[in-house]
Amino acid sequence: MKVRVLTLYIYEITFEKKGRGVKMKMQRNMIREALDKRNLALGTWVQMRNPEACELVAVAGYDFVILDMEHGSFGWDGAVDMIRAVEYGGAAPVIRLPGDSIVDIKKALDAGALGVIIPKICTGQEALQVVQAAKYEPSGRRGACPLVRATSHGLLDWKTYRKWSDENVMVWAIVETMEAIENIADIVSQGLDAIVLGPFDLSMAMGLQGDVEHPQVKRELIRISEIALKKGVECVAVLFDMEPEQILKSAKSWKEKGCRMITTSSDRGILSHFHKKVLNSLQDLSK
Repeated sequence: MKVRVLTLYIYEITFEKKGRGVKMKMQRNMIREALDKRNLALGTWVQMRNPEACELVAVAGYDFVILDMEHGSFGWDGAVDMIRAVEYGGAAPVIRLPGDSIVDIKKALDAGALGVIIPKICTGQEALQVVQAAKYEPSGRRGACPLVRATSHGLLDWKTYRKWSDENVMVWAIVETMEAIENIADIVSQGLDAIVLGPFDLSMAMGLQGDVEHPQVKRELIRISEIALKKGVECVAVLFDMEPEQILKSAKSWKEKGCRMITTSSDRGILSHFHKKVLNSLQDLSK
Protein backbone atom coordinates (compact mmCIF):
# COMPACT_ATOMS: atom_id res chain seq x y z
CA MET A 1 0.00 0.00 0.00
CA LYS A 2 1.34 3.41 -0.95
CA VAL A 3 1.78 5.74 2.01
CA ARG A 4 3.20 8.93 0.49
CA VAL A 5 4.75 10.47 -2.55
CA LEU A 6 7.80 12.66 -2.10
CA THR A 7 8.87 15.00 -4.87
CA LEU A 8 12.63 15.10 -4.48
CA TYR A 9 13.97 17.82 -6.74
CA ILE A 10 13.69 16.41 -10.26
CA TYR A 11 12.58 12.90 -9.30
CA GLU A 12 9.40 11.59 -7.70
CA ILE A 13 9.74 8.68 -5.30
CA THR A 14 6.81 6.59 -4.06
CA PHE A 15 7.31 4.88 -0.70
CA GLU A 16 5.32 1.74 0.05
CA LYS A 17 4.52 -0.07 3.26
CA LYS A 18 4.92 -3.45 1.66
CA GLY A 19 7.24 -4.74 -0.99
CA ARG A 20 10.90 -4.13 -1.58
CA GLY A 21 12.54 -0.80 -2.18
CA VAL A 22 10.89 2.25 -3.75
CA LYS A 23 9.27 3.04 -7.07
CA MET A 24 10.82 5.93 -8.96
CA LYS A 25 9.19 7.96 -11.69
CA MET A 26 11.19 9.44 -14.53
CA GLN A 27 13.32 12.54 -14.31
CA ARG A 28 11.37 15.74 -14.86
CA ASN A 29 12.21 17.77 -17.94
CA MET A 30 12.73 21.10 -16.19
CA ILE A 31 13.45 22.90 -19.47
CA ARG A 32 10.16 21.96 -21.10
CA GLU A 33 8.29 22.62 -17.87
CA ALA A 34 9.73 26.14 -17.80
CA LEU A 35 8.90 26.75 -21.45
CA ASP A 36 5.34 25.52 -20.91
CA LYS A 37 4.78 27.56 -17.75
CA ARG A 38 6.70 30.79 -18.47
CA ASN A 39 7.51 30.65 -22.18
CA LEU A 40 11.13 31.05 -21.04
CA ALA A 41 13.93 28.80 -19.73
CA LEU A 42 17.00 30.32 -18.09
CA GLY A 43 20.41 28.66 -17.88
CA THR A 44 23.99 29.30 -16.94
CA TRP A 45 27.39 27.70 -17.53
CA VAL A 46 29.83 25.94 -15.19
CA GLN A 47 33.42 25.49 -16.37
CA MET A 48 35.26 24.63 -13.16
CA ARG A 49 35.22 21.20 -11.55
CA ASN A 50 33.01 22.17 -8.64
CA PRO A 51 29.84 20.22 -7.78
CA GLU A 52 28.98 22.75 -5.08
CA ALA A 53 28.92 25.54 -7.66
CA CYS A 54 26.58 23.40 -9.78
CA GLU A 55 24.31 22.83 -6.81
CA LEU A 56 24.38 26.53 -5.92
CA VAL A 57 23.29 27.84 -9.31
CA ALA A 58 20.60 25.15 -9.55
CA VAL A 59 19.20 26.01 -6.11
CA ALA A 60 19.37 29.71 -7.03
CA GLY A 61 16.65 29.02 -9.58
CA TYR A 62 18.12 28.38 -13.01
CA ASP A 63 16.10 25.95 -15.09
CA PHE A 64 19.18 24.31 -16.59
CA VAL A 65 22.91 24.28 -15.99
CA ILE A 66 25.36 23.70 -18.82
CA LEU A 67 28.45 21.73 -17.79
CA ASP A 68 31.15 22.87 -20.19
CA MET A 69 33.39 19.95 -21.11
CA GLU A 70 34.70 21.76 -24.20
CA HIS A 71 36.38 24.65 -22.38
CA GLY A 72 35.97 23.49 -18.78
CA SER A 73 38.69 21.92 -16.64
CA PHE A 74 37.10 18.56 -15.83
CA GLY A 75 36.61 15.12 -17.34
CA TRP A 76 34.04 12.37 -16.99
CA ASP A 77 34.75 11.63 -13.32
CA GLY A 78 34.06 15.25 -12.48
CA ALA A 79 31.11 15.52 -14.85
CA VAL A 80 29.12 12.75 -13.17
CA ASP A 81 29.42 14.41 -9.75
CA MET A 82 28.42 17.73 -11.31
CA ILE A 83 25.37 16.18 -13.00
CA ARG A 84 24.33 14.76 -9.65
CA ALA A 85 24.74 18.18 -7.99
CA VAL A 86 22.64 19.94 -10.64
CA GLU A 87 19.89 17.35 -10.23
CA TYR A 88 19.98 17.72 -6.46
CA GLY A 89 19.63 21.48 -6.83
CA GLY A 90 16.50 21.05 -8.93
CA ALA A 91 17.71 22.02 -12.42
CA ALA A 92 18.29 20.14 -15.65
CA PRO A 93 21.92 19.11 -16.36
CA VAL A 94 23.06 19.72 -19.95
CA ILE A 95 26.59 18.89 -21.10
CA ARG A 96 28.50 20.80 -23.74
CA LEU A 97 30.73 18.15 -25.21
CA PRO A 98 34.17 18.85 -26.70
CA GLY A 99 33.15 17.37 -30.08
CA ASP A 100 30.61 15.25 -31.92
CA SER A 101 31.85 11.85 -30.74
CA ILE A 102 29.05 9.29 -30.69
CA VAL A 103 30.74 7.65 -27.70
CA ASP A 104 30.77 10.91 -25.72
CA ILE A 105 27.10 11.56 -26.49
CA LYS A 106 26.25 8.10 -25.17
CA LYS A 107 28.36 8.56 -22.04
CA ALA A 108 26.76 11.93 -21.26
CA LEU A 109 23.21 10.62 -21.58
CA ASP A 110 23.96 7.37 -19.75
CA ALA A 111 25.42 9.48 -16.91
CA GLY A 112 22.11 11.30 -16.54
CA ALA A 113 22.43 14.48 -18.61
CA LEU A 114 19.08 15.66 -19.91
CA GLY A 115 20.74 16.99 -23.03
CA VAL A 116 23.95 17.50 -24.95
CA ILE A 117 25.36 20.50 -26.77
CA ILE A 118 27.56 19.74 -29.74
CA PRO A 119 30.05 22.36 -30.96
CA LYS A 120 31.16 23.08 -34.52
CA ILE A 121 28.19 21.48 -36.31
CA CYS A 122 28.66 22.67 -39.88
CA THR A 123 26.38 20.55 -42.09
CA GLY A 124 23.02 18.87 -42.08
CA GLN A 125 24.68 15.46 -42.18
CA GLU A 126 26.65 16.24 -39.03
CA ALA A 127 23.45 17.42 -37.32
CA LEU A 128 21.65 14.22 -38.29
CA GLN A 129 24.46 12.04 -36.94
CA VAL A 130 24.40 13.64 -33.48
CA VAL A 131 20.59 13.48 -33.31
CA GLN A 132 20.69 9.76 -34.15
CA ALA A 133 23.44 9.21 -31.59
CA ALA A 134 21.06 10.40 -28.85
CA LYS A 135 18.11 8.19 -29.89
CA TYR A 136 17.71 4.45 -29.45
CA GLU A 137 16.96 2.03 -32.26
CA PRO A 138 15.04 2.08 -34.52
CA SER A 139 14.98 5.90 -34.75
CA GLY A 140 18.63 6.31 -33.82
CA ARG A 141 21.92 4.56 -33.08
CA ARG A 142 22.45 5.06 -29.34
CA GLY A 143 23.97 2.04 -27.68
CA ALA A 144 21.61 0.52 -25.10
CA CYS A 145 22.31 -0.68 -21.58
CA PRO A 146 19.67 -0.99 -18.82
CA LEU A 147 22.26 -0.66 -16.04
CA VAL A 148 23.40 2.96 -16.23
CA ARG A 149 23.02 5.95 -13.95
CA ALA A 150 20.25 7.41 -16.16
CA THR A 151 18.06 4.38 -15.34
CA SER A 152 18.83 4.75 -11.63
CA HIS A 153 21.33 1.92 -12.10
CA GLY A 154 18.66 -0.43 -13.38
CA LEU A 155 15.90 0.39 -10.87
CA LEU A 156 13.79 2.07 -13.53
CA ASP A 157 11.79 -0.06 -15.93
CA TRP A 158 13.78 -0.25 -19.16
CA LYS A 159 10.86 0.13 -21.56
CA THR A 160 9.58 3.14 -19.64
CA TYR A 161 13.01 4.75 -19.59
CA ARG A 162 13.67 4.06 -23.26
CA LYS A 163 10.40 5.76 -24.26
CA TRP A 164 11.00 8.69 -21.90
CA SER A 165 14.55 9.15 -23.17
CA ASP A 166 13.62 9.36 -26.84
CA GLU A 167 10.86 11.84 -25.99
CA ASN A 168 12.81 14.05 -23.57
CA VAL A 169 16.55 13.91 -24.21
CA MET A 170 17.64 17.08 -25.99
CA VAL A 171 20.27 17.65 -28.65
CA TRP A 172 21.47 21.20 -29.26
CA ALA A 173 24.02 22.25 -31.87
CA ILE A 174 26.20 25.34 -31.60
CA VAL A 175 26.16 27.44 -34.77
CA GLU A 176 29.52 29.20 -34.77
CA THR A 177 31.23 28.85 -38.16
CA MET A 178 30.83 30.37 -41.63
CA GLU A 179 30.11 26.92 -43.04
CA ALA A 180 27.28 26.45 -40.53
CA ILE A 181 25.81 29.80 -41.55
CA GLU A 182 25.77 28.69 -45.18
CA ASN A 183 24.12 25.37 -44.26
CA ILE A 184 21.78 26.58 -41.53
CA ALA A 185 18.55 25.61 -43.33
CA ASP A 186 19.77 22.02 -43.71
CA ILE A 187 21.13 21.89 -40.15
CA VAL A 188 17.81 22.83 -38.56
CA SER A 189 15.93 20.28 -40.68
CA GLN A 190 17.53 17.20 -39.07
CA GLY A 191 15.62 16.87 -35.80
CA LEU A 192 17.62 19.11 -33.47
CA ASP A 193 15.77 20.39 -30.42
CA ALA A 194 17.63 23.70 -30.45
CA ILE A 195 20.54 25.60 -31.84
CA VAL A 196 22.88 27.56 -29.60
CA LEU A 197 23.90 30.92 -31.03
CA GLY A 198 27.69 31.07 -30.72
CA PRO A 199 28.71 34.74 -30.97
CA PHE A 200 32.33 34.45 -29.84
CA ASP A 201 33.55 31.73 -32.20
CA LEU A 202 31.42 33.20 -34.98
CA SER A 203 33.12 36.57 -34.52
CA MET A 204 36.48 34.81 -34.74
CA ALA A 205 35.42 33.06 -37.94
CA MET A 206 34.45 36.45 -39.37
CA GLY A 207 37.84 37.92 -38.50
CA LEU A 208 36.36 40.15 -35.79
CA GLN A 209 38.51 38.77 -32.94
CA GLY A 210 35.87 38.15 -30.30
CA ASP A 211 33.78 41.27 -30.84
CA VAL A 212 30.41 39.73 -29.99
CA GLU A 213 28.71 43.13 -30.22
CA HIS A 214 29.79 43.76 -33.80
CA PRO A 215 26.76 44.55 -36.01
CA GLN A 216 27.78 41.90 -38.54
CA VAL A 217 27.84 39.20 -35.85
CA LYS A 218 24.47 40.26 -34.48
CA ARG A 219 22.98 40.42 -37.96
CA GLU A 220 24.01 36.85 -38.76
CA LEU A 221 22.81 35.52 -35.41
CA ILE A 222 19.41 37.14 -35.92
CA ARG A 223 19.16 35.68 -39.43
CA ILE A 224 20.14 32.22 -38.14
CA SER A 225 17.56 32.37 -35.36
CA GLU A 226 14.80 33.39 -37.76
CA ILE A 227 15.49 30.39 -39.98
CA ALA A 228 15.58 28.00 -37.02
CA LEU A 229 12.40 29.34 -35.45
CA LYS A 230 10.50 28.99 -38.72
CA LYS A 231 11.45 25.29 -38.65
CA GLY A 232 10.20 24.93 -35.08
CA VAL A 233 13.71 24.65 -33.64
CA GLU A 234 14.33 26.54 -30.39
CA CYS A 235 17.17 29.06 -30.14
CA VAL A 236 19.47 29.47 -27.15
CA ALA A 237 20.85 32.98 -26.71
CA VAL A 238 24.30 33.22 -25.10
CA LEU A 239 24.82 36.45 -23.14
CA PHE A 240 28.28 37.80 -22.33
CA ASP A 241 27.00 40.75 -20.29
CA MET A 242 27.98 40.98 -16.63
CA GLU A 243 25.95 43.81 -15.12
CA PRO A 244 22.32 42.91 -14.23
CA GLU A 245 20.84 45.87 -16.10
CA GLN A 246 22.64 44.97 -19.33
CA ILE A 247 21.84 41.28 -18.91
CA LEU A 248 18.15 42.13 -18.65
CA LYS A 249 18.34 44.41 -21.69
CA SER A 250 20.05 41.76 -23.83
CA ALA A 251 17.71 39.03 -22.60
CA LYS A 252 14.65 41.11 -23.47
CA SER A 253 16.06 41.80 -26.93
CA TRP A 254 16.58 38.12 -27.71
CA LYS A 255 13.24 37.12 -26.16
CA GLU A 256 11.50 39.62 -28.46
CA LYS A 257 13.22 37.91 -31.39
CA GLY A 258 11.73 34.56 -30.38
CA CYS A 259 14.57 33.03 -28.33
CA ARG A 260 12.90 31.29 -25.40
CA MET A 261 16.10 29.88 -23.88
CA ILE A 262 18.67 32.31 -22.55
CA THR A 263 21.98 31.66 -20.79
CA THR A 264 24.00 34.03 -18.64
CA SER A 265 27.73 33.99 -17.97
CA SER A 266 29.77 31.16 -16.46
CA ASP A 267 31.14 30.58 -12.98
CA ARG A 268 34.55 31.74 -14.19
CA GLY A 269 33.15 34.84 -15.84
CA ILE A 270 31.08 35.90 -12.85
CA LEU A 271 33.83 35.25 -10.30
CA SER A 272 36.56 37.00 -12.28
CA HIS A 273 34.33 40.00 -13.05
CA PHE A 274 33.18 40.39 -9.47
CA HIS A 275 36.62 40.05 -7.87
CA LYS A 276 38.16 42.48 -10.36
CA LYS A 277 35.37 44.94 -9.65
CA VAL A 278 35.82 44.62 -5.88
CA LEU A 279 39.60 45.04 -6.09
CA ASN A 280 39.24 48.10 -8.31
CA SER A 281 36.88 49.62 -5.75
CA LEU A 282 39.50 49.11 -3.03
CA GLN A 283 42.39 50.74 -4.86
CA ASP A 284 41.85 54.07 -3.10
CA LEU A 285 42.84 52.44 0.19
CA SER A 286 46.47 52.33 -0.95
CA LYS A 287 46.66 56.09 -1.49
